[in-house]
Amino acid sequence: FDIGGHNTGIDLVCSPDLTSLLVISKQPQLSKGSRVAALYTTPLLGERRFDMQIFSALYRSIFSRLRDIREGIRSSTDSWRLALRPLDTKFQGLFKLLCNYNVAQPNDSVVDCAAAIRLELLRCILSGRSSVSGDASNVLDQFFTRPQMHDQLFQREIKSVEASVASMEAKLRSKILAPIRALVYETDELYGIARSRDCDASSSTLIDPEEALRLYTFARILFLSFERCLAHVVEARGRLHDLLAWIRGTASQVRARGTATDSIQRQNARNRRVPDGVIRRVSNFLSTPMISAVKDSDDIAFEHRHLAECVIGVPLSDFFSDFVSTDNVALSSKMSVRCTLKSALQSAFQTCAVLFDKPRDAFTETLARLDIHFETPHSILAAHSRIGAGPRADKNEAFEPKMIQSNDSSLARHWMIIVRSVQDNFIEVIAIPGNVQPKFYLQAVLALPDNHTVRNIQFYGDSGNSSLSPNLDIDAVTNEGRQSLGLIVERQEVLS
Repeated sequence: FDIGGHNTGIDLVCSPDLTSLLVISKQPQLSKGSRVAALYTTPLLGERRFDMQIFSALYRSIFSRLRDIREGIRSSTDSWRLALRPLDTKFQGLFKLLCNYNVAQPNDSVVDCAAAIRLELLRCILSGRSSVSGDASNVLDQFFTRPQMHDQLFQREIKSVEASVASMEAKLRSKILAPIRALVYETDELYGIARSRDCDASSSTLIDPEEALRLYTFARILFLSFERCLAHVVEARGRLHDLLAWIRGTASQVRARGTATDSIQRQNARNRRVPDGVIRRVSNFLSTPMISAVKDSDDIAFEHRHLAECVIGVPLSDFFSDFVSTDNVALSSKMSVRCTLKSALQSAFQTCAVLFDKPRDAFTETLARLDIHFETPHSILAAHSRIGAGPRADKNEAFEPKMIQSNDSSLARHWMIIVRSVQDNFIEVIAIPGNVQPKFYLQAVLALPDNHTVRNIQFYGDSGNSSLSPNLDIDAVTNEGRQSLGLIVERQEVLS
């Protein structure tokens, strides 16, 4: 803290109603008239302290919900990627075979690779092994008879993939669903409070109702995007189950070709044959466009997508990307905008930052600073705050200084007390009223004997911090305990 042109330690003394803050340098005053203290006052903290309690609680809660949602999205993204890694490896090998047989052209685009694989798998379902398929039949035969497609290994892999996808769905529901619901409720509550405070023309607006509505809109968009994401997860689980079952049955049929009628391979192929309903569902999603969370565009490379999810036609990774921005969403009741979880979350974070910056700006505008200059240097200084009598009738437990001439000091809600040692044997007591921009201060001097020197000054006793807000009544009587002033004095013996 820079005070008086030097970086030094400070002491802070705050008034009970939070309207005044006294900043005092710990270093002794070295020159006459240098500034060693500053008094900051703002009426807004006292007037809107209960609103600030609500806003600060919502500020912490809303940002906590947003951080929980962000962590849940990261965890779900990692789970989804790990779940599809074995299938990505298999489909990459299939695409490489298609390229080696000149069935498909080498391509770095995941979407184009998936399109070629989907086409050949659909042809295999519709045409089987025929002259129409050509080299593609040889490619699929080689793919289905690979050692990695051994039935026991593949069956274990199917269980692992399905369990991982189910775990990913459980993470989505446990880590994201509850924070999003709470976020929608809290942003709705914040918007209602902002609207009610905005109708009161006698007080300043700490929260902009338009920004609060914008945040509530993004929270609803985030919730609807999450519901669509859950629907896509359920669809992806069903498609993965059907596709893996069909691949396992087809692999058994390929291995059974050319064997005896009563061979174990043909018996396994008959046992593992999937129902016609599964074949119809697989052929249906292989022949229809992908279900995407974003609109396909040539400007987007979709490098975040996985090959396996593109093959089943549900690119779930789109929900965890930030390609779609919701900044231009109209504030209306129609929430059919297509966006991703991550983009809606980023927009909510940005809106929260703008929304909760306004109270800081409002306090900055109303903050007044009073520099305190002492004409006489001192070596030791202590400060304290006391609750004043104010406008209340019962003044027994309040600090009300006794003065020769009465003035408006009895109306002060609190006092800032500064005690400092002047020269060697003088104690100066300064009382500053806690009004905004105080117009006067009180001063008293305590003289010690000539052979006494003050070494330290401290306040001790009940500070009154436990009785700052007794109830919701701003004019409620607050009783403060006694406070004492302690002096450590060195006495010098005079030898005659």
